[in-house]
Amino acid sequence: MVFVCDPKDIAMVFRSDGRIPEVGEEWYRVRSSVNKDMMRPKSVGAYAPLQDEVSRDLATLIQTVVRKGDSGGQVDNFLNLLHKWGLESLSLVILGKPLGCLTLDQLAEDSDAQRMISAVLEFFLYFAKLEMAPPLYQYISTPAWKKFVKCMDTMNSIAEKMIGEKLAELRKMEEPPEEADFLSSLLSKKNMTLDEAVMVAIELLTGAFESTANTLAFNLYSLAKHPDAQQKLYEEIMAVVPPGQPIDDKVLNKMPYLRAVFKETFRLYPTIFFNARTLTRDVVLAGYRVPSKTQIMMPQNVISAQPEYFPEPESYVPERWLRNESSANAEAFTFLPFGYGARMCIGRRFAEQEIFLGLIRIIQKFHVGWDGEDMKQIYKFFNAPDRDTFIFRERQ
Repeated sequence: MVFVCDPKDIAMVFRSDGRIPEVGEEWYRVRSSVNKDMMRPKSVGAYAPLQDEVSRDLATLIQTVVRKGDSGGQVDNFLNLLHKWGLESLSLVILGKPLGCLTLDQLAEDSDAQRMISAVLEFFLYFAKLEMAPPLYQYISTPAWKKFVKCMDTMNSIAEKMIGEKLAELRKMEEPPEEADFLSSLLSKKNMTLDEAVMVAIELLTGAFESTANTLAFNLYSLAKHPDAQQKLYEEIMAVVPPGQPIDDKVLNKMPYLRAVFKETFRLYPTIFFNARTLTRDVVLAGYRVPSKTQIMMPQNVISAQPEYFPEPESYVPERWLRNESSANAEAFTFLPFGYGARMCIGRRFAEQEIFLGLIRIIQKFHVGWDGEDMKQIYKFFNAPDRDTFIFRERQ
């Protein structure tokens, strides 16, 4: 492995990918087809009302707890509630139907929703353990490997069941639905097979909801620890989105401070520590020739802490991302939370939109505070919060 932190070297690594990175022609064909639905702002914006519906439900559940008056404003196991929020939103977008898992009640252990949540959380935990330990699992079936495989089988079987039920519903329809969900849109593509469409849907259902939940938690924590920034965001929200008004992508485009908060939180609390690439050709980095097939690691937490790119890097300053600030023009390739180029995170725009909506609906209703020790990050492939001691106080 070679680690690089200079933006010029990072640019060279990403640009050396070319049109087709190491994964090849078949990957590129499928990815190009999916990009039309997942990477165009207009296409993703069409799902904003569905995602907003789930975020409003989340805020209402928090309000229910706060109004009970016996919790001190805390929501028991808040991170689990965020996991259910993420999965419910994904189900609505991908399959066009709710799972009914966004509830304060404990989900039944044998329910598909709870089994999916538990399997995904364990899957990434064991992924990280296997990644960071000597690769004994390549030679013998270690306990960690067995648990990893079991989690993967559970995730895939539940996702396949959910998608199969959706496919059965579609086959019964004489005409396509007026408002197509993401899976229906994939199935309509002539250059994608049924198996490929199902594969993409499975990857989204199993791989996206924990990372969005974690990122929303990091954003809420940053705002709780910096009440001035929280107040500024609240004022922007109230100016653009009066209570009760639905939100679409056009509304989100009028909220620069919301995006600044998101970027500054990601700079300090990256959901993934590294961007990684395997070189497809020889490249010169920092004066050294690095041969093809070398794995390159680009640690975001190191780059984001460099004062030459981010003045006072330890400080939480969303204003640094606003266009009217002199520091807004950070050097290109210093901040790539979703990667870059052909292999940029395919769910980027869906994830951003979902997190924006979650932040809006929570900050609109509550002043968010924090109780106890500072939040720290736990490495589980995705970085996860180690605690969730938020205090929610309803705004008057």
